[in-house]
Amino acid sequence: MTNPLLDGMNSARRPTGPITAVLVLLAAFLLGQMVIAGLLSALLGIPLTFASLPGQLFATVVAFGATLLLVLAWVRWREGRPIATVGFQTSPVRAVPGAVAGFAMFGVVVLIGFAAGQLRFDGGFDASMTGGVLLALLGFCVQGSTEEVLCRGLLMQAAHRKWGLPAAVAVQAVVFTALHLANPDGFSALPVLNLLLFAVFLAGWALWEGGLWGACAWHAVWNWTQGNVFGVLVSGNEVRTSLLHTRNTGAATELLTGGGFGLEGSLATTLVLAVGVAVVFTLYRRGSRAD
Repeated sequence: MTNPLLDGMNSARRPTGPITAVLVLLAAFLLGQMVIAGLLSALLGIPLTFASLPGQLFATVVAFGATLLLVLAWVRWREGRPIATVGFQTSPVRAVPGAVAGFAMFGVVVLIGFAAGQLRFDGGFDASMTGGVLLALLGFCVQGSTEEVLCRGLLMQAAHRKWGLPAAVAVQAVVFTALHLANPDGFSALPVLNLLLFAVFLAGWALWEGGLWGACAWHAVWNWTQGNVFGVLVSGNEVRTSLLHTRNTGAATELLTGGGFGLEGSLATTLVLAVGVAVVFTLYRRGSRAD
């Protein structure tokens, strides 16, 4: 059985091994986020924070865009393979179901919070934020796609080639989770569990598709829906440019709201992602048997 995503590294003239892939990923992340974006942020006076729209766009487009370009440069010139082989050999149309699923799945998380009496809306729909919210979606497309290329693309391909599929899924999940532990309240049990489930779910989606279009769209819309649609914390980051403002009720408990990490650190997210993992890996196995 062949899979366009997993087979991508086979087209490289100088394939990257899994250990090197981790080092490349970390180097690109640190250079893009801290060195390039950090210096530009200081020079331009734009804070790397999601609290304002300029800061959010700078953090998602510039910081993650620089990281993405560094990794793609490695793929093209060090490995010597086409950039598309990192996960973009399938049709871009595959992004549509990913976007729909990302919105729907986080919508279910919010619905569970309301049904459990944990959440309330503070004010109504703020139409004046529409333009900024749409710009923020473009930023999350860059941010989400960068993390997919790094983890479900380069790293999973490199680990699969040397260690096989189970190890590849596990390694990318651990590295993805480690990259988020510095976020506010990220280093606690439920956020860590949900980050692992998040990474395994998107690995399953990418394997089922045979590419990254759907995973990139799901990731972008999931993050955007949290912060810019519902106005909740995104992995511990406050987002103020939002259509709605969702707040915890007086009876809220951290297990159901995620506390300082936001709803991504809640049991509702655990449930939704666990079901998602079961679904995508079932679909992947069925597709594999059909092949």
